[in-house]
Amino acid sequence: MEKREVHVLPFRSLDVVSKDERLIAVVRDLQDKIAVAEAIARPGGKPLRHPRTGIILARRGDTLDDMVGVGDLIVVGVSSIFNGLITFDLTCPGCGCILAACSQCGGQMERKGPLLECSKCGRRERRRLALKYGYLDYYLKDLVRGPEDKNN
Repeated sequence: MEKREVHVLPFRSLDVVSKDERLIAVVRDLQDKIAVAEAIARPGGKPLRHPRTGIILARRGDTLDDMVGVGDLIVVGVSSIFNGLITFDLTCPGCGCILAACSQCGGQMERKGPLLECSKCGRRERRRLALKYGYLDYYLKDLVRGPEDKNN
């Protein structure tokens, strides 16, 4: 009271996202040169306490339509953080789409060589794929297991 100082302790600790870190994100919006993605977890399945929204920029000569689609689950690298704006990168090693949704009907896409084919309507699309496309348990192992399995 003599110095009239107040000390504030945080109620919860904040997840810190740093440059060059890998995250699992969901693509929320797609435009010509920019895509909006929401980071939800770290590889290995550890969820973020607070999802982080960031952007993916198209590089020169690339089109985002051939890299990601709305509703895709992707692994991204954090390329920069400037004034709270997070920029994700899909061209990092190990980054790419791990589960894709069809842009026509929303069905799950299956890998057929370098292309993806919709299991419902048969539409073929191109994406930038991660090496282990479709193996969600590899990326989300802690989210898939129940709390009783974590002790084993």
